[in-house]
Amino acid sequence: MKRIILLFLGLSLWTGLLRGQSDIVVFPKIVEQEVAVDLSNFEKEIVLRSKIINKAAHPISIRWEQDFMDQPFEWQADVSDKYYYYFLYDDERLKVEDVPPIDLKPGESFDLTLYVYPRGRANSASYFFNIIDARDSVIARIPYYIEVKDRKERMKHSSNVIKIFPNPAEGFFELAPNDNIKQINLYNALGSKTISYEYEPSKKYDVSKIPNGLYSIEFLDEYGHIITTVRIIVNNPRA
Repeated sequence: MKRIILLFLGLSLWTGLLRGQSDIVVFPKIVEQEVAVDLSNFEKEIVLRSKIINKAAHPISIRWEQDFMDQPFEWQADVSDKYYYYFLYDDERLKVEDVPPIDLKPGESFDLTLYVYPRGRANSASYFFNIIDARDSVIARIPYYIEVKDRKERMKHSSNVIKIFPNPAEGFFELAPNDNIKQINLYNALGSKTISYEYEPSKKYDVSKIPNGLYSIEFLDEYGHIITTVRIIVNNPRA
């Protein structure tokens, strides 16, 4: 009889724990981001978010803690929840005792937001946070992964892979896919802008109405910066 009672109590406790875990939904469960930024801007802020949602039919109270952080020495990272903003330090982990309880009504949510400041250095980092219920049990572990690249270096690399075809162009030209291109400007031999295009993947860029000759194509990124300039010969068939 005692074994039956203990078994029942064990099953009840396990069911309660499972129910507690299912009451909380984390989305996304893994936060990953790869960005190319201007590292000359030392104040550049990169934001990563995971949403914690109360799916229960009753209010719940949770807390969180910093579990692990591996970032370059030069970097700075901070985190915020529903109520407060916290600084993260390499030599001092943010513990659950440092975080006031967060009360969530049914259907209510909040963002656990990570702010990363690369301070001029391209590198990668990882951050882990635990979500803790009212029983002080860890019910979710959220990893944040980030890789930061130098946008200028990326543009230099992308300029090497910008491909125009056909060249000479007869009526049109095309480009190999390149996510860094935003705008395309065509200049004649005198340096006058002849045509401008908005970049579209797989698009055929019409040059059928301009005189034959040597032209320069200027490629701009989303900030209006020149990525590179490439020469093209327009050789339209004569009517």
